[in-house]
Order: sequence, then C-alpha cells, then structure tokens
Amino acid sequence: MNRKLTQALVAVSLAAVSFGFLTACKEHEHAYADGWLYDENYHWRIATCGDIEIGLKSEHNYIDNKCTLCGYVKDGPVSPDEPVIPDNPDNPDNPDNPDDPDNPDNPDNPDNPDTPDNPGGEEGEPEQGADGLIYTLTLDQDTPGYSVSAGKSTSGSVVIPSTYKTLPVIKIGDDAFSGSSISSITIPDSVTAIGYAAFSNCKSLTSIKIPDSVTLVDTQAFEECTSLREIHLPENLGAIYYKTFYNCRALQKLTIPDKVTTIGRYVFYGCSALTELTVGKSVNSFDTMNFIYCNSLKRVNVTDLDAWCKISFNGTLSNPLYVAHNLYFHDKPVTEVTFPSDLEDISNCVFIGCHTLEKVTFSDSNKSIGFDAFDSCKKLTEVNFGNCQIKTFSDQVFMNCTSLKSIVLPDSLEDMGRGVFDGCRALSKVVLGKNIKTIGMYTFKDCDSLKEICYKGTEEDWKKIWIHGLWLGEIRGEEKVMPIKYEYQGE
Repeated sequence: MNRKLTQALVAVSLAAVSFGFLTACKEHEHAYADGWLYDENYHWRIATCGDIEIGLKSEHNYIDNKCTLCGYVKDGPVSPDEPVIPDNPDNPDNPDNPDDPDNPDNPDNPDNPDTPDNPGGEEGEPEQGADGLIYTLTLDQDTPGYSVSAGKSTSGSVVIPSTYKTLPVIKIGDDAFSGSSISSITIPDSVTAIGYAAFSNCKSLTSIKIPDSVTLVDTQAFEECTSLREIHLPENLGAIYYKTFYNCRALQKLTIPDKVTTIGRYVFYGCSALTELTVGKSVNSFDTMNFIYCNSLKRVNVTDLDAWCKISFNGTLSNPLYVAHNLYFHDKPVTEVTFPSDLEDISNCVFIGCHTLEKVTFSDSNKSIGFDAFDSCKKLTEVNFGNCQIKTFSDQVFMNCTSLKSIVLPDSLEDMGRGVFDGCRALSKVVLGKNIKTIGMYTFKDCDSLKEICYKGTEEDWKKIWIHGLWLGEIRGEEKVMPIKYEYQGE
C-alpha cells in the first residue's frame, strides 16, 4: 500500500469516528483485527465487522527506534496492505510462537497484564492489574488511556501508577474505591478526572492530595469520608458538585481554588469539624443547603472582596457567613465594603450574619438589594447610599442589625419588602425619599427606639403609599401612632 492510499484510509477512518462511531457503535461493540496498520506517527487497528472504524489509535511507543506495539521502525516505510502482526521482540528464542499461552512474554497473553507490549482489550473491558486495581480502557479521549474502574478490595496506602500497558492512567472511575478501607492514596499527574462517588464511604481515608492535572471531581466524590481531615484541591478545578464533601465530619480546613466558579448543593453538609474556608476569586454561586451542621466554622477568607460581592447565594444556608460570622480579606477582618461600580443587583444573603462588617458604601450603578443581604450584621453602624439607583429592597435586608442607629434611604427607592428593619432595636431615625410607593409588612417591627419617620414628600404623597403595616402592632389591631415629619429637608 503506498503512502497516499494509507493516508486516504486514515482520513476515511477518522471521518467514521465522528459519524459511524455515533451510529454503529450504539448497536454493537466492534471487534478489531489482530494486526496493526501504521504511518509515521500513529498505529491503529481496523474493525472486522464491516464498519470502517479506527480502534486503539495511539502514537508509537519506541524502544531502540522500533515501536513495541506495531513493529514500525522509525523513519521506515508505512504499513503494507494487510495489517501487521509484530514479531515478539521480548522473546528472541521463540519468535515464531506468538500464540503460546505458556510464554510469559507473549504480548497477546491475557494472563500477563503487566506485559508492556499489550495495549489492552476493547473499550469498557475491565482488566485485573498486578497492583490489585481494575483497569478499563478509555478511547473517548483526545489521548487514549485507562481508568481505574475498581479498587474496592484494596486497603491501606494505595499508589495509582501513571501508566498501564504503555498507556496513561487518565481517570479514577465512578465508584472506583467506594466503600473501601484505603487510608491514603497517591494520584499521578496523568489523571485528569475523578468520577462519581469515586471515594464515597472510604471511612479510613484521612488525607488526599489531588494533582493539578485534575480538572473534574464529580458529584459525591468524597461523600461520607468521615475520617478525612485534609484535602488539597487542584488549581485547575472548575466546579465543586453536589455532596462532594457531604458528612466529612473530620474535615477541618478547605481552600476553594481560584478557577472554581460554582459550588453545588449540600457540598459541606455535616462538615461539623470545619473551622476555616477560603473562597477563590472566580466563585460566582453557592447553591442551597451547603452549611447545615457546620457549627465549628469560624472564619471565611476571600482572595478578592469585589468578587465576593458578586456571588449569587441561594438562600441563607448557602452562605458560610451565616455560620462563621467572620469575614477576612488579606488576613484582616472585613469591616468596610464598597460595592463594585459594575454591579447592578446585590445578591441575596451576600453578607448575612457578618459580625465584622461596620460600614457599607453603595456605588452609583447599584439598582437593587436582595433579601437578607445584611441580615444580622450586628456591628453595622453606617450605611451610605450616595447616588446609587436602587429602586428595590427585598425582604429583611437590614433585619437584626442591632447597632444601626440611623439611616438615610436613597431617593430612588420605590419598593421595600417585608421586615426590612425588623429587630433593629437601636434604630432611632429613618429618612424616606418621596419616590417610595410600597412599604412592606413588619418593616419596623421591634424597632423599639424609633420615634419618628422623616419623609421628603408631602402628607398627601404619604397617603398614596401602599403601606402593609409598619410594625406588628398594626397587624394585630393594636393602636400605635408613629409621628411622620413631612417635607423633610434635613436637619
């Protein structure tokens, strides 16, 4: 076969990978020819079932300028018309007997899985390794390789090799070590992914370092690893998914790498020993129910304060501050915050329960504040709205800010939700702009020190406001009169 014909065959075969593989492979598993075809860079096997299909394609693996798999000699001619069955380079005394099952160096002997000349079986066919691990060939990657598909019978310290049968070990498969008795594991930097529940219920696992080559840690990967005290997450990780550290009751500290963008549901649920969490600068969302039973959490560190202000929190228990109360930036407690100029909507619960925060300044571009944004900020005393364009306060924005004594709301404000100042017991003065249209229920409930509301509009304007009840007494039918100072111009 000449070189142009070989290249044409490769092109047709590669085209089949993108079309035929998606159709024919769904109906049956391919069987491949015993021999190899090759060119200057790669070798491959062709399906024997009538489909044009490349199988096991990989680069040459040279020893003394000769590929140990296909027999191609570097800078030699490409393969002939028929697939080549290589000789047995590791058994010079028996070169003509490749089918001898008693030959320990036979490259096609399935009972000798450690022979470097055996590239393994078809994709999905598990193989027992000498290290006690089970391997499965994976072909749906840019680089073919093996997944560690089972290691449940293993215990103690486990070392995963970087290669198996000359191909890289690229993944720890789904449930691979689930329920095993391993106490530690070494993962090589050939691995790029850790599968679903790969280490779940590994009760004896105490620590693990994941190499930076890993970009995916799938859901529930370390769920119920109740002895896991520390873990190093890779710098190239993009997300932390559902229940990754669920009930890791011994985990004490964790750093979320700077490339992580999303935190899923129940990730830290039950991490009762967790004391400190560091949040990277790319995190843009925390999903719900993340910090239930994380009662030991005392400190949240951020690497970018502006980035923290832009995070979307899905409920109170999605924010670690709800439990930890203390926010640190550059190892100093965060006492003042100025919202970024490119931020329009301030997230729900963004500073909920933050006991270090004393002063907040809004930017001109801010247009709304989500619910519970500053709920229970016990030391908050100063709120500066400046020339912001905020039109909406959601529910309970400043609820239980017990040190807040006075506040001048922005002239742009139109709607206030329920309980905005509920429990602000030190609040004595509130200034409302004349554009206010709605005041929600319980807005000033338990504001024991509030004696007067200063309103910039007229008395007639005040009567047009839709007021749902400023304090609990009105809802119960109890008479309570709150003096209103109309057409307020400032002191």
